[in-house]
Amino acid sequence: MQTTAWQLPPVDESSLASADLILLSADDEARARFAAAAALRRSPQLYPCDLQQLHDPDALLSAIKTARGVLIHLPARHDYRDQLLSFAARLAERNVALAVLCDDDESDPALGTLCNLPPSTLRRLRQLLGDQRSSAASALINQFALACGLSLLPEAPR
Repeated sequence: MQTTAWQLPPVDESSLASADLILLSADDEARARFAAAAALRRSPQLYPCDLQQLHDPDALLSAIKTARGVLIHLPARHDYRDQLLSFAARLAERNVALAVLCDDDESDPALGTLCNLPPSTLRRLRQLLGDQRSSAASALINQFALACGLSLLPEAPR
């Protein structure tokens, strides 16, 4: 069963609190792709969220209790710089892995310094994020989980 953007559930505080990985994206289709890939997994659990939640970084941080990694997918023209800087500083205090991937190549250099993953991993994540296939969504979850120090369990039977 394919999950579409309009079928994405509203933010569930309990699911968000227990997620291992968080994906923040403004792209409804990307969130739906990752929600569908995450639904087939037992572990690690990825929770896709709307990028608009960065407008209240304190609430988002309090909801993310056990996350080991946060991947932020920014559109080409975004206005989240200040919220991202604040959010990233607070994540660093918790030793949470952070990947910030921008759609444009001319992104703010300050945002590039927020990431605490190796450049080669960020390149691979960016490549997988741009791939529209469902297998790429699962591969991104695997790659990001390993980069965050999480172990992988076999996927649930289909």
